[in-house]
Amino acid sequence: MTTFKNVLQALVKRSQELTASAQDQTMILSLVTKVTNALDAIVVAPPADLECTIDEYRQVCLALSVPMP
Repeated sequence: MTTFKNVLQALVKRSQELTASAQDQTMILSLVTKVTNALDAIVVAPPADLECTIDEYRQVCLALSVPMP
C-alpha cells in the first residue's frame, strides 16, 4: 500500500507543478479572448486583402485532473 501511496503523492505533486498559476491562467485567458475577438472580426468582416475565408472555428479546452485521496 505504501508504494501506491508514494506513486499517488508523486502524481499529485507533478500535477501541481504542471498546473498554471492563477496569474498564468489569467494571462492565457486574456490571450485566448484576444484571438477569439480577432477571429470573430475576420469572420464577420474579412479584410479585402485576405486570400482565404474562415467559415467556422471552435475553441477547444483540454483539462486533466488528478483526484485527491
